Amino acid sequence: MSQPPTSPDTPGIALLEHVNINIDKQNRNESLRFYSELLNLPPDVRRVEHIEHLGERTVWFNLGPSQMHLPKGTTNQRVRGHLGMYVRDSKSMQQLKERFVSTPYFQSETTDGTHADQTAELVITGPGGNTFKFRVIDDLVSYESRGTQFSAGQSLLKDDETDEVKCLYGKNPSAVEVIGLECVHFIVPKGAAHRIGAFYNHVFGAETMSMGDGATQVAINWDGRMQQSLIFSEVSDSLPDYDGHHIAIYLGNGPEGYEKAYNNVEGLNLVWINPRFSDKVSTLETAKSERQFRFKNIVDIDTGETIYELEHEVRCSTHPSNSSRM
Repeated sequence: MSQPPTSPDTPGIALLEHVNINIDKQNRNESLRFYSELLNLPPDVRRVEHIEHLGERTVWFNLGPSQMHLPKGTTNQRVRGHLGMYVRDSKSMQQLKERFVSTPYFQSETTDGTHADQTAELVITGPGGNTFKFRVIDDLVSYESRGTQFSAGQSLLKDDETDEVKCLYGKNPSAVEVIGLECVHFIVPKGAAHRIGAFYNHVFGAETMSMGDGATQVAINWDGRMQQSLIFSEVSDSLPDYDGHHIAIYLGNGPEGYEKAYNNVEGLNLVWINPRFSDKVSTLETAKSERQFRFKNIVDIDTGETIYELEHEVRCSTHPSNSSRM
């Protein structure tokens, strides 16, 4: 059953902007090769100088309008579930498969039912145990109209950078195979998925849908259609402990929708300050000034019981890091 947005003035979720997972310094070289060479992701020019210090300083890798954020940590963090990613076209999928098939990261591929020589889905498990599932995007033109993050090679790259730096960081966008973050698919305890959907509907006015078999999908819409999603699937097994990874989302409906969402989270006593980061938001005024706030617990709307832990960095569409200014 679908839960539509609760009212026209609720913000909805407009973009799944980044997933943040710590990188163990000891795995720095492995992680750098995985994200930069095998996945062929371009780093954001605003953190381009950090790439040589991955595992010590935060690196942002671009996925079209979204990103992977990789700060230092004492251990590698792992999403409880998997990340779904968009691939540009079947040729790009083949290139991606060829780079991975002989590596220990390769897990499986599913071929296209109509074209047996084409890969429909590619499954990779990267450093730290994070699982990635890739599929070719259905509507490339519509998705690319959303815009992209700043990438090295654009005008923000310093003119005096060395040729080696430009060669390493200045990836041609048309040569990048992985172009977007389709979803994050989380595993959750039995009986949690529907209540998690109700939470997103209540707080953000997000449209949620039952997918059957104990799974709920939270729609992330722009241009009137779902382009990304958060998926919560119930499992019987016990879950690994939450390790602090987080997601960042942008809300729709401008400052008004953002403020409404903040008030909804504050009304549930869930506004949270992560001491690791510089934003220290605990009031509506500071939320308006920072244009973002955080919470960590997803709760049952009726009882207040914590159902799931997942830090959310919630941003207004006017946030200065928004590359497209929705």
